[in-house]
Amino acid sequence: PADPYEFMGLLQNTGIEAVTRNTKLESIASMVRTDPELAEELKSGKTGHTQFNNALSDFLRTFGDISWSGGEGSMNESALIHIIREMASGPEAEKKEMSAPPPELENIFLESVPEEKRMFAKELLDLARSSFRMRDNDNIYLAKIRGQLARAADAYANTLPAGAEQSAKSEVLKAAHDLLDEGSAAPKEQGETVVVSGFRLKARQIVGQPSGPGIATGTARIVRDSSDLFSFQKGEVLVCDAIDPSMTIIVPLASAIVERRGGMLIHGAIIAREYGIPCVTGIPDATVQIQSGDPVTVDGHLGIVIIG
Repeated sequence: PADPYEFMGLLQNTGIEAVTRNTKLESIASMVRTDPELAEELKSGKTGHTQFNNALSDFLRTFGDISWSGGEGSMNESALIHIIREMASGPEAEKKEMSAPPPELENIFLESVPEEKRMFAKELLDLARSSFRMRDNDNIYLAKIRGQLARAADAYANTLPAGAEQSAKSEVLKAAHDLLDEGSAAPKEQGETVVVSGFRLKARQIVGQPSGPGIATGTARIVRDSSDLFSFQKGEVLVCDAIDPSMTIIVPLASAIVERRGGMLIHGAIIAREYGIPCVTGIPDATVQIQSGDPVTVDGHLGIVIIG
């Protein structure tokens, strides 16, 4: 199609777990947004609000075994309360989730192939939708396995006798966390500039793969692991190596997404389009050229990020 996002639109709204999870979290945030007394209580991290506590407990029962990135274990109550308070810090975000694709779009797709092949095309479309959903949901399911493995490693280490001492326990935990984090850790590089003849040079515009339509401007926030999630603020631009399941919980707060890796079918691009958030992926030095605090404009139509 002339519009590269048109076919992707046929795959939207297919029941993605991350969206279901974030919708539940937003409903909890709406309690805080409309109840100033509850919001004030949560500043201490605790509340006696029964409805809120029940909703939070239900959320943790369903999604609390998802591992945070960075080998720091699974979700916990205090971390979630921080994110809920940030969600509730401003007016409720406009509902950006994409609705089911219109029937006419599917008809255009089917009519683009010879009549004798339309049944086959319909089967391919059904397969594509299932694969699209699985491509995203597997991140959630694998994160649950990682979370349980992290708990098992901690539990095993705690069974070591006191005489085995902390060093043995540390070795067990390190081996487990190294296994959990293999291939998933993001580069730890800091933002760099080039100095030439006394002048400091920095990229003004970087180009990647357009992966989510729209244009947005905001302050960049580099997220390298789970510890960075708790400094993320509503309206900031999420810049990362690649979005993992723990990061998708702050996507509703983001005004745009920039990723170092991937293309149109990477996890972050899928969730960005579900929320209607501009997204650019595949910028190899995104987490070097962009620094937290930089004002950036993200053009998801052209795949351009303007810094400054």
